[in-house]
Amino acid sequence: MGMNPKEPDPNTPVDASARITHNDRLDDPALKEIMPDTITLTERVEAEERIRFQARLLDTVGQAVIATDPQGKIIYWNRAAEELYGWSEEEATGRSIMEVTPSEQMMERAEEIMSELLAGRSWSGEFEVRRKDGTTFPAMVTNAPVHDEQGNLVAIIGVSTDITELKQTEELRRSEERFRSTFDEAAIGMATSDLNGRFIQVNRSLCEMFGYSEEELLATTYW
Repeated sequence: MGMNPKEPDPNTPVDASARITHNDRLDDPALKEIMPDTITLTERVEAEERIRFQARLLDTVGQAVIATDPQGKIIYWNRAAEELYGWSEEEATGRSIMEVTPSEQMMERAEEIMSELLAGRSWSGEFEVRRKDGTTFPAMVTNAPVHDEQGNLVAIIGVSTDITELKQTEELRRSEERFRSTFDEAAIGMATSDLNGRFIQVNRSLCEMFGYSEEELLATTYW
């Protein structure tokens, strides 16, 4: 007749070390193989979340803020970007930045800038971009690479501002400067006046023609 094993007495003290079970699987070769990739993926996700949070803070400044992963896929697109480019966040997210923002004429330059960013260098300057409807406009763009604590590139953030009005103002100023230069240096006498016949502007040739100084002519009327 076999002997039944004796049930342990619950009141009998047991060595604490005897109750420890070996659950440590860190020595498992299969686990070791996947751990580095898992940690890298986790760090990348955490980094992208930080990027999104930081980008949201810039919503309040009214500038378009776009974040991409190192492959150029859009991972964040703020409200100002929606208004500026015409793409909703849902439409833009996951697309290549090359598909969405550079104008056709600037595609080659955009690739050069991306190469600089991937090499860890920031870029800032004027750039022609396009809207969803195909129209283009000048923008002041600042792009910067973002690295994790180990120095790995995890994202690229771009901030862009429409400078159409600024460009128009600059062009108007240049036109005025060109007109004044042409007016002042003209070989013939030239003048502008108001409706009362009072001189507003007179050039050097007109002063020489009448033998008066500029101040004297501006103080008179011609009818």
